[in-house]
Order: sequence, then structure tokens, then C-alpha cells
Amino acid sequence: MRIGGARIEIMTRVTRAAFARLTTRALPERLAVRSFRVSSIGAESARVVTYSALDPLDLPNGLVLALPTLNGATPARAIRALEESHAVAVDENELQRLVDFDLLGADERVRTEES
Repeated sequence: MRIGGARIEIMTRVTRAAFARLTTRALPERLAVRSFRVSSIGAESARVVTYSALDPLDLPNGLVLALPTLNGATPARAIRALEESHAVAVDENELQRLVDFDLLGADERVRTEES
């Protein structure tokens, strides 16, 4: 038996599983815009606050205005729609950054409708 015993081993497994979930870089199957606040608007960009006022995002105004159109969209469809309809160029890495900042998340309605 290891030093610390079975309890420490179980706590280690739980901690590693939680860390893996936090560091997984998978985009949601369908996107949903989360709650946010615009703290300032400039000529070309807006400062957006999500989970913390100490960690705002500076985003192009076109992207901020287009956010509602992303609800329910797959990541691929969101990228195309932003480029074609709103002239905003984003890639999967930028979408992942918006997920990391909790501006975008998984569309829970998909899960509810499928259940």
C-alpha cells in the first residue's frame, strides 16, 4: 500500500479527473452565449466582462453585435456565419478562447430537447 493509503489515492484520482475536465480543449457541440456586460465601447472594439471584472475581453464590435446569432450553432456554422454575414474572421482557437472566458458555452437546450 502507498504512503497515505487508499484515501489519498482516491482523492488523487478525483483531482486528476477534475483537472482533465478543466483542461480539455473541446468546443461544445452547439454554442450558447452566456451572460456578459459591455463595460466600454470604442470605435472598433468593445470591452466585455464575463466571469470577472478583473479579466475583461476586448472584442471587435462586429463580433459583439453578432453574438446572439451564435446561439444553437455548431462551431463550424458559427465560424461561417460570422465570416459571411458579419465580416468577422474567427477560427476554432478564438471560439475556444470565448468558451474559456465563459462568453460562450454549451447550448443546454440541445440536451433538454434530446432527453
